[in-house]
Amino acid sequence: MQEIGRFQILDKLGAGNQGTVYLCHDPELRRQVAIKLMDTAIAGDSLLTADSLHEARVMSRIQHPNIVTIYEVGNYQGKAFLVCEYVQGELLSSLLKRRQLEVDLGLEIIQGILEGITRAHGLGIIHRDLKPANVMISDERVPKVMDFGISRELSPHMSNDAKLTGTPRYMAPEYIQRGEVSTRADVFALGAILIELLTGQPAFTGNNRQQVLQQIVHAQVTPPSKINSELDERLDGIALKAVSKEPSARYDSAGEMLAALKAYRDSYKRDAIEVGETKGTIEFLLRRMRHKSDFPALANSISALNRLVASEDESISVLASAVTKDFALTSKILRVVNSAYYQRFAGTIGTISRAIVVLGVNGVRSIAASLVFFEHLHDKSQAKELKEQIHAALFSAVLAGQASENLGFASVEESFLCAMMYNLGAILVTYYLREERHEIDRLVAQEGFDLQQAQKIVLGTDFQE
Repeated sequence: MQEIGRFQILDKLGAGNQGTVYLCHDPELRRQVAIKLMDTAIAGDSLLTADSLHEARVMSRIQHPNIVTIYEVGNYQGKAFLVCEYVQGELLSSLLKRRQLEVDLGLEIIQGILEGITRAHGLGIIHRDLKPANVMISDERVPKVMDFGISRELSPHMSNDAKLTGTPRYMAPEYIQRGEVSTRADVFALGAILIELLTGQPAFTGNNRQQVLQQIVHAQVTPPSKINSELDERLDGIALKAVSKEPSARYDSAGEMLAALKAYRDSYKRDAIEVGETKGTIEFLLRRMRHKSDFPALANSISALNRLVASEDESISVLASAVTKDFALTSKILRVVNSAYYQRFAGTIGTISRAIVVLGVNGVRSIAASLVFFEHLHDKSQAKELKEQIHAALFSAVLAGQASENLGFASVEESFLCAMMYNLGAILVTYYLREERHEIDRLVAQEGFDLQQAQKIVLGTDFQE
């Protein structure tokens, strides 16, 4: 086959459930177009299949820069075809397989998709099959949503689907369980796409269709910042709200989700502008810290333990209660005290109270503080230099605590914590301002500046300040 009607076939672009897509040349208008030739033969005297006519009507109504434009419909040898805008670029699904996207690019893409679907929702149209394979990214990085073949229009008496239609990985829980169709089902798919853009991983996986559906209905979604340390908790909030199990907990439509995303992106731009104008590195750092609760959580945890420092007579039960409020912390302390080093004291230790009896109040407080510090930083960072700094901080703290005890100081715990926090400025910059930290290291290694000079050049201040 070399032609479809007047259109000359140049290449085959792909095939789907409904038909095959070809790149063609339109000799009349002298432009390239994409033609979707339906696989199903037209029944009877109908000029077009109901599905192809439906898709053509829907797409022609939307008319938006982020929706693929439809030009015309036709009939070729008993099969319907749709003539659409040809987008020179790459499918989003292919792009995601090829590489992990930068956060800014991922946000730019999802915002474009949201703008297109906001237009559709405003016209009462639900896409129902939103997924990366139905989004083209043009060479100019403009996302364009396509394939409205199973879309539906909102109506007061809209019935539920008796049979599931679409791609399992992006189906909403209420659609899987009850066949409910709404704009919030599209929002769920958009949330799943957002998570995939931010993390490079699908939000829901499984070895087969049934496992994927079960995970969507029952499994809790991992916050994106747990996978990609460049993300913050406000972005987690947008993504997790979009994929909430309950429809009422989600954004009502793509427009509502779009407004939340724009507000988030605008606030980050304001932060960057303020820093550029005022050189307020510390103020910017504090804003970053407020966006990610790692260090506030760390401070609260250490404060709870440190309140017990004042009295050496504080009961074992009080310290045990403070520690056991955090189940994960309890488990880690017990693993530490049952290591080869500590087991020489009294065999296996099964409770925090027993650990305190064997190691003493100070010993357990020090271990707990160390673990809190390490957990709230190590888990969310992939940077080797950050791990090394944390190890160094803990080692310094252990030395300071032991030296204080040997010298007979009363405030052994305070020495431990002060030594651990001495390099906190360097750790904060490494965690929150990674590009700036790398530039500081480059100036030292390649330009011959001493460390404090490099800090002043890049940050306008130093780590200690």
